[in-house]
Amino acid sequence: MEFTDTAPPSDPSAESEVMVYYSIMINGIEDSRTQIGPGRVAKAASFMLEPGQFYLVRAERWELDRLKGRYVRVNNIHQPGEIRIFIPDNRALKIAFNFDGKEYSISQSEYSGE
Repeated sequence: MEFTDTAPPSDPSAESEVMVYYSIMINGIEDSRTQIGPGRVAKAASFMLEPGQFYLVRAERWELDRLKGRYVRVNNIHQPGEIRIFIPDNRALKIAFNFDGKEYSISQSEYSGE
């Protein structure tokens, strides 16, 4: 899974961009999370699932609240929706989430190691 913000920064002159990470849940159980980084830098998480099955995958966006000094889960309207994926035999999938500041676009492709 790969996550990227595609929206232009709200204040291009700002020195610090919002720092984010995503927590990933598979069938309601927290499985992994991405590394922390600026929104516009791609963040990834990899995991192995049994082929030939469907899974419910939910990612949660967490942003650094500089005033509180900790990461907080963002409002539900800025969360990607839950997706249902099927893992085929002998294939790896890449699921890309692109956040434009208002909503997510999600694409799925066969992973080729790039």
